[in-house]
Amino acid sequence: MSTNIDTKKNIVIFDIDSSSVAGGIFEYGYSAAGVCVAIRELFSIRKNIVQTSGLHFDEYWRRTQKVFTDVANEVHLQSLVPLETIYCNVAAPWSSSQKRNVTYSKKKPFTFTKELADELIEKELTSSLSKNVDYKDHKVSLIDRKTIKVSANGYPAREPLGKTMNDVAIDSLITVLSEDTKNAFEHIIEKAFHRKPVFSSNTFMSYFDVERSLPNTDDAIIIDISGEVSEIMVIKHDHLELLGVVPIGMNAIYRHVAVELNETFAKAKKHILGYHNGNFDTKLNEKIKDALEKGYKIWLQSFYHFCDEASKQGLLPNTIVIKSSEDITWFETLLLSTDELKEHVHARAEIEIVHLHTRADKEVMDISINDAEMKTLAHGIALNT
Repeated sequence: MSTNIDTKKNIVIFDIDSSSVAGGIFEYGYSAAGVCVAIRELFSIRKNIVQTSGLHFDEYWRRTQKVFTDVANEVHLQSLVPLETIYCNVAAPWSSSQKRNVTYSKKKPFTFTKELADELIEKELTSSLSKNVDYKDHKVSLIDRKTIKVSANGYPAREPLGKTMNDVAIDSLITVLSEDTKNAFEHIIEKAFHRKPVFSSNTFMSYFDVERSLPNTDDAIIIDISGEVSEIMVIKHDHLELLGVVPIGMNAIYRHVAVELNETFAKAKKHILGYHNGNFDTKLNEKIKDALEKGYKIWLQSFYHFCDEASKQGLLPNTIVIKSSEDITWFETLLLSTDELKEHVHARAEIEIVHLHTRADKEVMDISINDAEMKTLAHGIALNT
């Protein structure tokens, strides 16, 4: 395949998580066949939202909007090229995801067509969201919907269109934002760029990232631990089965160590890494170790609540995929340092840790604009579901 660049498109990507906001401008080069053959970063920036605990949500929300505005303005100042699209990837706690299911069956065999797929997905989109705490007190807007599994006659079907069957079930992953949040984020981008963004879900990005990066991993717990919360999903037999958010993330551990050692947040992070690498004398190592283990147990207690629920459903694999852009080998070591976690996993198997480095923002959004496997039919039936 030729790698000659036939056309170029410039994309702006924003990424909003629980502790920071990032923005970047990327140049995508396409071959004559429409395949992305080159990506070049033109500019990128990431700013922290907050590094202190105990903030009232109103102040946390105010700071988030302020940081997002600063990042958006800085990206706009650097956007000296024509822009094709602006993407906005949103993570918890701003977005909320849930798995959905729609089914269809007949006594006589039928052919699964694009028209039937359209009809079933439209039925799903018009049905009410599951009632849970995320949607209890807010009007919400659907920002993302992806098909993650199609089953025919009770078995997974990777290429269901045109096949004959008696019943079909479509599982999807949907993500919503509260209307207030969506309107605020749109306003920030519109004020800087005079256009609306295309929203996407960090939950789906994580799911797809694992599928693409670890194609032979069919059963895993995926933990995105960066920031103020931890987003968790469970994959069984190569399909998403359970979603959850633990209200404590990596920053809580860093803050605990900072308080225990009476130092800054940034210095605590450096001390943890130095401790793991054996850079300090015995006395300092012991202080860091004690503070780190206490902070880790705070996170672990919340994680165990999720593990308890998952293990009751028989859904807890022994492979744990940790997503982080930082060096957190010390965290992986702590996870493996106790046998308690084995009590929750299937057959008390040995725990296997996989560290999946968070992809650069430019690669994360590439699935939305080029990846052939993610081209969709009927609002979301993936060609290779």
